[in-house]
Amino acid sequence: MVAWQAARRYLGLMIVGPIVAACSAGSGVVPGGVVPEVTVTAVDGKSVSLKKLAFGKPTILNMWASWCDPCTRELPALSRLKDSLAKDGVQVVTIGIQDDPASLENALRNSGASFPLYIDKEGQVASRFKIAGVPETFLLNAEGKFVLFDDPTQGPTIRLMGPRDWDDPSFIRRIRAALTK
Repeated sequence: MVAWQAARRYLGLMIVGPIVAACSAGSGVVPGGVVPEVTVTAVDGKSVSLKKLAFGKPTILNMWASWCDPCTRELPALSRLKDSLAKDGVQVVTIGIQDDPASLENALRNSGASFPLYIDKEGQVASRFKIAGVPETFLLNAEGKFVLFDDPTQGPTIRLMGPRDWDDPSFIRRIRAALTK
């Protein structure tokens, strides 16, 4: 009996161990994990810590690119979401991934949206966040920690992959509830 329990425990560790390691391997991109310390560049050329940007206010962090049609199409709705949540102190921050700064600025201007725009010049954000594609969006609480969100499309997640109907009233309520807990 003792040998069977030892074997079961060993096999359980073999299965669970890699899962825990994969979830926590350096990125911190897990529910309750703190946003990684990475540097992004504002469009004026000044570098800033993403951790500093995300601390103190609930933050919707959107990764996008000007060459990505779904990304640019969702910008107006994301802007309306920002306006809806402004009274709750929520900020929307966008980060251009693998893109030209002038193209990002033009796409943002053409969409009529206005948010802080930062560039992932060194590829740190894409790497540390393990970005699989754009758009990807993360919710962070005021302490800069990743918030688990019950997405109608994906289920419970911290990584909203693909475009969303950001200004849908029920979606806004869900985001507000997740960020103001």
